[in-house]
Order: sequence, then C-alpha cells, then structure tokens
Amino acid sequence: MLLVALGILVFLGAQSSPRPAPPKPHPTGYHGLPDFTQDAEGTQAEMKKLALRTRGDYSKLTDDEKTWMEGVTGSHGDMTLRLMAKRFLAEEQKKKAGKLQAPAGSEHTKAHLKTSPTKPQKSARASGATRSQPAPSRPAPASPGK
Repeated sequence: MLLVALGILVFLGAQSSPRPAPPKPHPTGYHGLPDFTQDAEGTQAEMKKLALRTRGDYSKLTDDEKTWMEGVTGSHGDMTLRLMAKRFLAEEQKKKAGKLQAPAGSEHTKAHLKTSPTKPQKSARASGATRSQPAPSRPAPASPGK
C-alpha cells in the first residue's frame, strides 16, 4: 500500500512540474538568413544575393550560408548556386545590354499603330474549299461500276 501511494505521489509530482518551453526561433531565421519555411520572398532574394556575390562559387560561402543553402535546396546547394548564378548573371547582362541600345524599330511601330485600322477585317476561309464536304453521318455515294 505504501508503495502504491509513493507511486501516485511521484506521478502527480512529475505532472505538475514545469516543463521547459521550446526554444524560440530566431526572428530572421538561421544566423541572420531568412527562415525558408516561412519567408519565400526573402529566401529567393537571399539566394539571388548569394549567387551574384559568389558568382556561383560555392567555396566563397561562409559555413552558416552553406548550412542554410543545403537546408533550402535539400543538399543540392553547390549545383543550385551555380545554376542560379548563371541565370541571374545572364539576366543582368541582358538588362545592361538593353540600357546601352535603344529598342530597334520603336519609331516604326509608333507609325504603324497610327495607320492601323480600328475595325477588324474579315479574313478569307481558312481551308479555301469551295464545295461543302459530306456530313460524316451519311455514307459516301456508291460509284458506278465499269
């Protein structure tokens, strides 16, 4: 009987003891990097920033950045960083090339817009057929024999 009472006291004491609270997540994610499970836009912006900064060289990332990148990409950080750098660098080159050159034909397209008709024009029949085709439900007429 004494053993049962002691067991009940231990059980009740364990239930009433305060449990430690789970650790609070860092407000900006892992070591200042965005929390990729909650902030998709921030993650995309950070990955773009890392890809452009390192120009796709995974060895230029810090240990924290490598750990974060591996978590985001499911252990494909090196390949993802190279591919993203290639994509973002190509986009930047297109933007720079676009700023240096004026868009070709911009004056021509403005003149074309002024002369274009306001009403849509009727188009010719697409098939060009002059005779109607027999309905698929009717059998084809029998041809006379020799």
